[in-house]
Amino acid sequence: MVRRTTLRVFDANLLFLIGSLLFFTVGYMVQQRELYTGLIITQLAVVLLPPFLYLEIFRMDVRKILRFNRITLKQGAMAALITVFMYPTAVTGNLIMFNILTRIGTIDIPEMPTASTPFEYIRLMLIVSLLAGICEEVFFRGFILRGYEKLGQGKAILISGILFGLFHYNLYNLLGATVLGLVFGALVWVTNSLYAGIIGHIMNNALAITLGYVFNLLAGVLPAEEMELAEVTLGDSLLVSLIFFGVLAVVGMVISYYLYNKLKSLTVVVDNDQSTESFTLPLENEPHQKQKVIPGVVEKRIQNDSESKIPEAETTEDGESDNSVQWWEYFPLTGVIPLFIHVAVIQISMLLGRF
Repeated sequence: MVRRTTLRVFDANLLFLIGSLLFFTVGYMVQQRELYTGLIITQLAVVLLPPFLYLEIFRMDVRKILRFNRITLKQGAMAALITVFMYPTAVTGNLIMFNILTRIGTIDIPEMPTASTPFEYIRLMLIVSLLAGICEEVFFRGFILRGYEKLGQGKAILISGILFGLFHYNLYNLLGATVLGLVFGALVWVTNSLYAGIIGHIMNNALAITLGYVFNLLAGVLPAEEMELAEVTLGDSLLVSLIFFGVLAVVGMVISYYLYNKLKSLTVVVDNDQSTESFTLPLENEPHQKQKVIPGVVEKRIQNDSESKIPEAETTEDGESDNSVQWWEYFPLTGVIPLFIHVAVIQISMLLGRF
């Protein structure tokens, strides 16, 4: 009999299917009635609640699985900066999709809620930035990323990022959301903490909301004639915008790579006595022996095995480990394919003017 100590690929895929079905039923229904209340219900009932219920049903360690491990202020700041500098890359991904879709027909980008007053700005920051940042990170970087860890670090981050992009069920921001999913996954993995992903997610959404708010404020100041000209220019310059943001993306990725390496250095235990600004902690099995650790470094050795970045293998009654992945574990994803195809057909039909 298998003793469950961590999530499987099947668990991640099954939860993704459950979340998708709830999104198309409960989420769609409540958002049609009232957008902002619907967004709150969607995030809490569709995105946040299922992972906790799933873990509770199987009596699994929530803190271990979801990586509720503390990070330092410096690590949080690094995660926020990396997200900011990767923002142009996500925008570039969306612009690539826009340029592709314009070759099919006239694009009709779904309008996202933007703020035009301080009250609306605060409301969006609380719902779209703070609430969504927490709930979606629990779902994807907490649950799904953990489920795919058997495949290795790179594949786990890649697949969870792709699923994050698919979960938006929108061709227009498919690439942009996927890029952000990869960024958040890397942040969570390197820090071994879900909080890094939450900080990055909140920062990204806050940046988008703020830019939308600023644009609306400028729209109220500029003359109508200039705004009409700007709209025409914007509609006819997707290729120019792609080149512009592509350049920003390259610069941003270089800076983010540098910051990411700095972030990795904050999670590496140092065993020498080179640093003068250090504190000491006892080793796990040697209470009287001291070990130097750079300030801000996450000390892995004093954490118990349940907090390890490497997932535990499921063990059978005879003590043998089972770390294999079976083909049937991907079966729940077949239920997601029709949903995405349905959305893609509708959006392409709208581009062709047939919907």
